[in-house]
Amino acid sequence: MTAPCILDIVHGSITDGPGIRTTVHFPGCPLCCVWCKHPADGSACAPRPSFEMERGGAAGAAGACAGNAPAGNLYGEPWPVDQLVAALLEDYELHQATGGGVTLAVGDPTPHAGYLATLLNNLKEKGTHLTLQTCGVFDYDVFRRELLPSLDLVYFDLKFVDPTLHRIYTGSDNAPILANFRLLAADLGDRLIPRVPMVPGITMTEQNVGGIAAFLRESGASSSMLVPYVP
Repeated sequence: MTAPCILDIVHGSITDGPGIRTTVHFPGCPLCCVWCKHPADGSACAPRPSFEMERGGAAGAAGACAGNAPAGNLYGEPWPVDQLVAALLEDYELHQATGGGVTLAVGDPTPHAGYLATLLNNLKEKGTHLTLQTCGVFDYDVFRRELLPSLDLVYFDLKFVDPTLHRIYTGSDNAPILANFRLLAADLGDRLIPRVPMVPGITMTEQNVGGIAAFLRESGASSSMLVPYVP
């Protein structure tokens, strides 16, 4: 089992789930949202150059990640699963005292399903509350078999229900995302939390928010989070 490149481990987070949490940042995301503050190439497990996204205005720069940082500006390293478990359990007492736990996030952990399954199983055996953040692009059968049994909470990003807008601003089709959300809503109920980024003039429009609200009602979602845009 190949260990993925872990970009960061954030201790003491209060924004990534209930209680005080330890958040693991994974590389890679199948989407390339024009407003992303964590652009990731997603292609390399080895430490990779950090880079920023060029935002050339709304539809003009749709999905284009560019602007590599100077050579040598590398970050992230592979973590064998046993070492990562040990590092995360250092915060175990804090998790238990605050109702917190471990969150797997940024860009999207789901491509590393085999590694995650082992990581989640080991943490779950210790009674750790486990949250996963995802953009919704994954093989549902694999997700349901390998990851879902250990997860307590899933944060699921929804940007658009309109397929044209989704492709313009994220560079990808949203049909698999919406299908996966419906399936997860049936399996998880209120343990599935949709998150909608509020990007002025892009996602934060009456038409888009209304469309997402209608989709959530249709899917049986009981709540949602509106995530403020951070320039």
